[in-house]
Amino acid sequence: MTRSFERYKKLSQETARNIVNFYERRMSLRVKADERNKGVRGQDNMSGHAAEDDIIIVPSPPIAPV
Repeated sequence: MTRSFERYKKLSQETARNIVNFYERRMSLRVKADERNKGVRGQDNMSGHAAEDDIIIVPSPPIAPV
């Protein structure tokens, strides 16, 4: 954690702001996608509304019996 903080302090203010903005945007998109897809798991239609947020939902492959 200390090493990350030291690296962060060396960034320009603009770069640091861009990183924080990216992280905040990514987290808000993930929360929206999670809320929309709560009931989608296990269904054939995985597209939902996530395409609006540039998040792709990929169904898990089936587990084949051994």
